[in-house]
Amino acid sequence: MTGAPTVAAAPHYFRTLGVHPNGGGFGWVVCEGPFKLVGSGLHKPIRGDLHLSSMRHFAQLVARYQPGELVIETVESGAHPRSERSKRLARAMLDEAADRGMWVEEIPRAAVKVAFAAVRAQTREEIAEAVARHYPDLKLRLPPKRKLWACEDRRMAIFGAAAAVVAHFHNGATALLDDLRDAA
Repeated sequence: MTGAPTVAAAPHYFRTLGVHPNGGGFGWVVCEGPFKLVGSGLHKPIRGDLHLSSMRHFAQLVARYQPGELVIETVESGAHPRSERSKRLARAMLDEAADRGMWVEEIPRAAVKVAFAAVRAQTREEIAEAVARHYPDLKLRLPPKRKLWACEDRRMAIFGAAAAVVAHFHNGATALLDDLRDAA
């Protein structure tokens, strides 16, 4: 009996969704492992309930990419204060991800800086440049250097999300190597 050849199902890759809420929406990246950027973007609601619009977009991202985990820079730290709108959105995203059974990790800003210290990137702009070198697809989205009198470009939220994801993978690899060293 002959039939159509059997086609193996495409492997399901574990995906990580990184988000960076800001006062007017959020930046996001989706990665498969530390080296493959699957998608990125910036959600900026233009009218209506900004929180509701952002949460709808977040739900659409989760449905589209089906990530297994959410990574977000900690928003409650006192060193880098965030707006109440950003904090509320971040908490809602964390709750939504946990309700969907996703792993959730909050990365402190200090851990992001440690992850990028090896490439001598400490400021947000330097870290964004390092992220653009790591994920070349993001190079065209890198905003120009900010003038002292200018507000931060909204596109920096994409790089904040990507930096948190890179730090997440860096911290995981460091922990693995520490465990291997301790076991030896």
